[in-house]
Amino acid sequence: MALQELEPSLRRNSHSGECSDFSPRQFPIATSAIENADRYSWFNNMTWVLYVSYVPKDVLSLQKHLGDDESAWPKQCLIEVPPEIRADIDLVVKAAGLAWTNPQISRSIVGGVNAEAMKRWFIDVALWSGSWRAERRNSPAVTKTKRSIRVPIRQTQLQELFNQDGWQCRYCGIPIGGNREHFKKFARQIEMPELIEGRSDEARHGIYLIMMASYDHVVSHSRGGTDGTGNLVTACWPCQFGKYKFELLELGLEDPRLRKPENSGNWKGLCGN
Repeated sequence: MALQELEPSLRRNSHSGECSDFSPRQFPIATSAIENADRYSWFNNMTWVLYVSYVPKDVLSLQKHLGDDESAWPKQCLIEVPPEIRADIDLVVKAAGLAWTNPQISRSIVGGVNAEAMKRWFIDVALWSGSWRAERRNSPAVTKTKRSIRVPIRQTQLQELFNQDGWQCRYCGIPIGGNREHFKKFARQIEMPELIEGRSDEARHGIYLIMMASYDHVVSHSRGGTDGTGNLVTACWPCQFGKYKFELLELGLEDPRLRKPENSGNWKGLCGN
């Protein structure tokens, strides 16, 4: 059966048993796969099992934030982060600055963030932004399936990449929290285990989904991109999974490597302040 006939579906990482809700045509690599790839020394021969699941697509929000007029789309990122979500991200940044001196206040600030709105925007809007743009640019759909081989960079190398990019997503520019190791330390410090709980996106915390980050191949593996540092940039999950395997030209995006990272001040992720 062709993958597009199963849209939407649930994909499971056979290494960990974790799963994440994605359209098979648009999202063949689940967030848990990237998360695990960052944690293990090497990772390959990943296999996938498809399950039928409902993945909503908020057409009204996509129409509102992107629409059909390509000239009005942002060129640096797939879709702009809504102001209310950006405000909540700024609250998390503030909470991280207090975590090691006043964890109770930090936890209180994090608890006041609208995590459900973050989750819904990630699942229903951001993850669909790449295919929305590609379809309207008449870009070819990515439907080929194959065994995925992802050899991750080490934690120290990932940290160096985050430092180089100012702990910001090189596409949309939001402050990133780090990868799972950073989230685990922060969650322990403020005694908020729910930040790292859940094995599917519906079960995960909204802050985790929005501020988790990894490295993105600017030119995807499927199009011949390499694992060299010149092809890697820091990317938040909304941008990374929204982009999927489409090329920048297919999405109407500028190359993030051609602009310098913005000044992030003292921000060094959830564990750096």
